[in-house]
Amino acid sequence: MQYRTVGKTGIKASEIGFGCGNNAVLMVKAPYEDQREAVRHALDLGINFFDTAFAYGLGKSEENLGRILTISAQTLWFPPRFD
Repeated sequence: MQYRTVGKTGIKASEIGFGCGNNAVLMVKAPYEDQREAVRHALDLGINFFDTAFAYGLGKSEENLGRILTISAQTLWFPPRFD
């Protein structure tokens, strides 16, 4: 996996992100086991950039991702939202 530094923060985010939007329904409506498998696979590949927002399933994708990530001690990066 290749990474880029985010501005002057020193944070290195993976160039490939994991989209948690409801257009693919994985992180909104899929069974927990499918969600967990997909997120673990992304982490194994070195992805540390997860794109999520309250609008994705009215917070469901954030809730599901958070539940899965509580098992991971890896450093992840979530982009700030500017509404």
